[in-house]
Amino acid sequence: MFVRYRLQWDAMKYSMYSTYGIAIHSLSCLFCISVFSRRWGLHDSMLCLISVASKCAGSIMIAFVQTDFQMFMVPLVEILNSTTFTCLRSMASKLVEKEEMGKMNSLFSLVETLAALVFDPAYSAMYFATLSAFTGAVFLFSASMTVPAMLLLILVETLAALVFDPAYSAMYFATLSAFTGAVFLFSASMTVPAMLLLILVETLAALVFDPAYSAMYFATLSAFTGAVFLFSASMTVPAMLLLIWFFWQHRKETRQKRLELIDGKEDAIEEIKKGRIPQMAKSV
Repeated sequence: MFVRYRLQWDAMKYSMYSTYGIAIHSLSCLFCISVFSRRWGLHDSMLCLISVASKCAGSIMIAFVQTDFQMFMVPLVEILNSTTFTCLRSMASKLVEKEEMGKMNSLFSLVETLAALVFDPAYSAMYFATLSAFTGAVFLFSASMTVPAMLLLILVETLAALVFDPAYSAMYFATLSAFTGAVFLFSASMTVPAMLLLILVETLAALVFDPAYSAMYFATLSAFTGAVFLFSASMTVPAMLLLIWFFWQHRKETRQKRLELIDGKEDAIEEIKKGRIPQMAKSV
């Protein structure tokens, strides 16, 4: 609605802009992972800070765009805004046990859903309230919302430096005679696998489904405008079936372990009743 009101764009032009933004986003993911993480060995919090700062700059720029060229320059300003959620998940995964990873991912999904439920209507209301005064006010508000996150990430980065720098220094001097860059390889190896997998999945999904949804929408516009949403709903069916299967397998394994535990307790009780356990203890 913003580009339609200020730049008089139609749906086709916005679809081209969206595809262009996805391509820039994909390239920025590869750049951030290969350069910032692997080559320079930056911490997850620093990568997240760079990403949030890039988003802040892009939001400020989009608030003042006046031409199509300026609008197409926004993804280039936000080119480093590609690893925010990936870095957050990577940092959180290092703070929980392996058994708690499912709960952590569920919490992230819940927070993202609640944020969408709260901020989407709030942004819409703010946009229409400030439409006559300044159409870019909502983007300035979005930029201001990143300031607390940046301050928190700066604090995390400072604390991480205080904790990890002595350990990294010890590792550096221990591997100095063999290979001076070992500590940077170790730092990169701590974050790269999970980040690459998440970025790959998100990028491929965006590259495949965004153009497909746009094409389907325009193809079914004259017949039934909601066809694309029915298709979106049908795409969730395999995922639901897979999740049901995982739940059933987990329930089956849990029940089996519980039965084994009960059987073990019953066997121990029988041994105690027969007096075999005290005799075995005496013989030992």
